[in-house]
Amino acid sequence: MNERRVVLFDLGNVLVNIHPAAFTRHLGIDPATAYRKYQKRILGIVKKYEAGLQTTDEYFNEMSDLFSGRYNSSLLREAMLKVIGAPVGGMEELVRSVATRYEIGVVSNTNELHFDYCRETFTTLRHFSKFYLSYKLSLLKPSALYYEAVLADLRVPPQSVFFVDDLEENVVGAKKSGMNGIQFVSPGQLEQDFKALALL
Repeated sequence: MNERRVVLFDLGNVLVNIHPAAFTRHLGIDPATAYRKYQKRILGIVKKYEAGLQTTDEYFNEMSDLFSGRYNSSLLREAMLKVIGAPVGGMEELVRSVATRYEIGVVSNTNELHFDYCRETFTTLRHFSKFYLSYKLSLLKPSALYYEAVLADLRVPPQSVFFVDDLEENVVGAKKSGMNGIQFVSPGQLEQDFKALALL
């Protein structure tokens, strides 16, 4: 009897390239000013949005307040979507190959605006049936509760789950929960890791 295995992929910088600096660049804020004056506060607002603590409208209102009302929600939305880059080359083929063998899911610290855009735009996400999204769970990686929520839904032993993420702290969190954690560097590296784990 074959063991039930699940492979989970992060979204940002694993399936889709992310360019955070594109947000303030689209608003016409020079990089030095963006870093010095706004970066920390922007990250704080985005983290709340990704944790499901704000609606999209509330997020735009707080971001508008940060910039003293200089930008309307339409421009802020455009700037937000500029953060999303192209799909990571080679990943759709690898995802498709894995999906023919195992259950696959997305594990992502993301927000409603970004995820809806990605789902509408990128064909890679059509291969997935399970989505563990921070704003839906109201939990962020690498919180232990995030991994517990994923495992509770999957109902498989942690050692049967293979968790792919580009950030070391998220991989460490997965390993602490008992999952197999794989740090993403490139599609080629990931394919070799999968072969070493007898997934391909």
